[in-house]
Amino acid sequence: MKIKVETKFLRFITPSMLAVILTILIVGPLLFSNSPHGYADNGDFWRVIYQNGLYPSRKGVGDTYQYVLQHYNIMQYFNEHPTVIHSSQNGLVKIAIWINEFFYSKTVFDIRFMGVVYFVPFCGTIYFLTEALTLGKRNFTNYLIALLVVFVFADSSFTLYMNSLFAEAGGYIFMLLAAAMLLLWSRRRYKKNWLLILTYFICVILFVFNKQQNAPLALSFLVISMSLLLAQGLKKYRIYILSGMLAILVTGIITFLLIPKEFNDINMYQSFANGVVLYNDADPGKQIEKEGINGQFSLTRGGAYNPKNYSDIMPPEKYTEKHLTNKINTFWIVKYYVKHFTQFKRLLDLAAEDLMATQPQAVGDYTRQSGAKPYKQVKYFTGFRILMRALFPQKFSFLILLTFTLAFVNSVAMYDDFKNKKVNNPGTTRWFMVMGMMSMAIGIPIISIIGDGDADLAKHLFYADVAIDLILVITISDTLNHQLWHFNTQKEE
Repeated sequence: MKIKVETKFLRFITPSMLAVILTILIVGPLLFSNSPHGYADNGDFWRVIYQNGLYPSRKGVGDTYQYVLQHYNIMQYFNEHPTVIHSSQNGLVKIAIWINEFFYSKTVFDIRFMGVVYFVPFCGTIYFLTEALTLGKRNFTNYLIALLVVFVFADSSFTLYMNSLFAEAGGYIFMLLAAAMLLLWSRRRYKKNWLLILTYFICVILFVFNKQQNAPLALSFLVISMSLLLAQGLKKYRIYILSGMLAILVTGIITFLLIPKEFNDINMYQSFANGVVLYNDADPGKQIEKEGINGQFSLTRGGAYNPKNYSDIMPPEKYTEKHLTNKINTFWIVKYYVKHFTQFKRLLDLAAEDLMATQPQAVGDYTRQSGAKPYKQVKYFTGFRILMRALFPQKFSFLILLTFTLAFVNSVAMYDDFKNKKVNNPGTTRWFMVMGMMSMAIGIPIISIIGDGDADLAKHLFYADVAIDLILVITISDTLNHQLWHFNTQKEE
């Protein structure tokens, strides 16, 4: 009887299906209960809600930072607010509003419909990612891998973004799905190679266009896409692959060029206040005067562009704009850190300390109706994040050392690809994927420090964390399946 039960389980519940079922059971109650959880507004939601025809109710105005606002009003009149953020997120928000109006209300928007728009494709992403990592085999090892995928990627620090108006939720899904599609192609899980590759490029383009800070990450995905150019089985399709890579590059450039001047001023101010003058052991006033900036702006130290309380120097004022934000730019910041490399290294180590802190501590995760205290944080299913924060080395130099180690370890399987002339180059694909992901893990902290100082580091480092998690899960899965040194992509009957 026991054998029959096990046989039925193996026949109908694959590792991929198990991962999806567990994801639904774990994440569903978190997002869709009567008192749903998510992330509260940190002051950035206005960029998204007004241009998409939403606005907070009077009761929710005071909940910024403290509580998740479950309901927003839907504008019943002409929307006079211009589009300030050009992003693939806008399309997802509009889909959520349409579903909300069809099933719930035409005047009130429930944040849980935003969660639905993210959660459904997220379950599909978990399925495909598990399918790629388990190679279609049903054995004890691959069921363990399915549990690992859920433990890592269904962590609440990630999924709470789905019940919010942060762009990270969409980017998270696009990034995981792009990785899954490339792994599925290289490991020959499906016959429709062209469909997997097309989906990969679409996901990458949507990811890059999802958030302005993602623009430089187009370069990381170009590194990953190089594996397609080297594939033996895609020689006659190289023109299409090059076209896809060009589309990624152009999307990155357009995303960067569409950043409004106001947001650039905000970022430059915070990079100055929370970086240049924040960790300066010498006299910061004298240091910035050498670079052509009035020493009085050292008073901005540790300040925000939109301060909650009194500020010594008001960032939005014309004087500040004329004498500070108009004088500094990315090149000025880079030049300053080249001259003060010790200070820059200190900031990078600070970023490394926050690398695994994907759950923003500045906002609450509960609704006011739940009766929770302001700023209360969800502890449910955050075990992986707690483990990574405790074990991951908090030095930026470790990331560089890790990159060289991973390059060497994964080069064996890449050599095996070329030696045996494998059609889809699974080892080569993994090598380029790991290197591309590590370029994110190293590049994102640098970009964040230069572009915004240490302000909102948990959010800004989000994708660096996801990249490291992907590398970890891929490495563990391939080791358990004896695929680390060479690949056998034949399916188990």
